[in-house]
Amino acid sequence: MGPGERAVHPYEMKLMERPDVEPGRVLSEGERTCVALAGFLAEIEATDNASAIVLDDPVTSLDHRYRDAVAERLVKEARNRQVIVLTHDIVFLFMLRKHASEIGVSCHELSLERGNKQHGVVKQGPPWIALSVDRRIKQLIDELKKAE
Repeated sequence: MGPGERAVHPYEMKLMERPDVEPGRVLSEGERTCVALAGFLAEIEATDNASAIVLDDPVTSLDHRYRDAVAERLVKEARNRQVIVLTHDIVFLFMLRKHASEIGVSCHELSLERGNKQHGVVKQGPPWIALSVDRRIKQLIDELKKAE
């Protein structure tokens, strides 16, 4: 393998009806994201390693159908390797949880909080907005006990 060959993808995308037009010039941001994710997921499927996957907001600009399909695919991949997803998208988090629950994959959630003097404080569990009502009430009761 020569210099720079590791980052070269062995595939190329063309528009079937207009091969003379660059796909990036006509695809929306969501479509470009979808194509990139599809290429990445196909590539990891074709390899025989179990390296971790780290994705930062992987479903930005995707519609709900594609977001759900990506969530399902990532959870299935988590059966064989560590998958780390950083996201601000609470609905996507719920999709990941749902698929993980359906196939029995454990999901470990961490969130970042803003404190009085610090930002980006790591907290076990999901952010407040992603908590169930029961968990919110329990957390409020625990905080009230600490305050007393």
